[in-house]
Amino acid sequence: MDYFMYILFGILILFWLFRQRVCKVAGIKYSIDTKKLILKDLELQRQDIKNICKLKNLEYLQIKNCNVKSIPESLFDLKDLNYLDLSNNKIEYISSHISKLEKLKVLRLNNNRLTKIEFQYSHNLVELNIRNNAIVSLGNIICFSFLSSLRKLDVSHNELRELPRSIGDLSSIEYINVSYNKISQFPTNLNNLTKLKYIYAQNNQLEKLSKRILDNIHIERLFLQHNQLRTMPNNITDLDNLTHLYLHHNQLENLPKDINILVNIRYLVLQYNNIKALPMFFSELNLQNLYLNNNNLECFPEFISDMKKLKRIYISGNKISNIPWDLFELNELVGIDISNNCLYQMSDLEAFTFTLNDCLKLKNMKCFNISHNRLTIKQKKYITSNVENIDIVRI
Repeated sequence: MDYFMYILFGILILFWLFRQRVCKVAGIKYSIDTKKLILKDLELQRQDIKNICKLKNLEYLQIKNCNVKSIPESLFDLKDLNYLDLSNNKIEYISSHISKLEKLKVLRLNNNRLTKIEFQYSHNLVELNIRNNAIVSLGNIICFSFLSSLRKLDVSHNELRELPRSIGDLSSIEYINVSYNKISQFPTNLNNLTKLKYIYAQNNQLEKLSKRILDNIHIERLFLQHNQLRTMPNNITDLDNLTHLYLHHNQLENLPKDINILVNIRYLVLQYNNIKALPMFFSELNLQNLYLNNNNLECFPEFISDMKKLKRIYISGNKISNIPWDLFELNELVGIDISNNCLYQMSDLEAFTFTLNDCLKLKNMKCFNISHNRLTIKQKKYITSNVENIDIVRI
């Protein structure tokens, strides 16, 4: 009998020990040795969060869209965490104890209700995402000087009116997204960010860019659409690596005269400005996509016909009355939109249509939009009957 009692006692001890090696989160048992935990679209309770804090070996933790409203400080005792995603919850505050996560490389707090985050230092942090919260200022909240490894920063969709000068201390930064805020100017020491490649600053209140900002940086993509820019600094032509420049929905009247120096630019988006003419040597650009819709152009810039790498031209919504037929000799042309202009004639209509239909150089053409102009019914029928090779035709 004693023998069976010993066995039973041993089994109870093993069962007790087993229970100590697991914890329950949202009704599911996890070993305390778990290193990766992904929780999505759940209704987590406070006790669930406390139980997660018992998983001392966690390295990767995602609690996404789980209706979490607060984070206990004990979560920041998970010393091995290098990835923490608390996005799409209802969190209003993160304490400074988050800085205890010294191994943390990725921190995502986007789509919460944060008004404040006390984040002082993390030398290993590579990505910080606090997009779509209610943060008004970063000045006394994040000490950028101690984020020496940070490469990606997203503070878009907040209520920011300015950026702190300490953002110029992000020596490793490559990507900054400050779009959809209320920023009126950048700190001038932004030019310290020599590794910066991508700036997303659309939908702010920028009225001008300081020349100093563009010194010594190597931007590849610059997004400044939906601001209040009237001019661009001439030294934008120093951005040798620039491939994408988005300036649409501003108040620009002209472009820097030496913009042709930007030999690597492929996308130039300029619609909804007040541009009346393009610089003289504009055709030297190696553009693939040119957007000039809804400006004040009265004449079609004939030198565009010399831009042999162009694939798409959007020039609708201007005041253009004529287009050169040799435009359609561009080898790579895929689409052209010249709708909503004042076209009433084309230089030699038959030659124009013949080129459009049969020229081998137009074999890639997929979309041709010439609608809402002043063409006669006869001209429209003539064009329609001669563009069989094009997928989308609007006349």
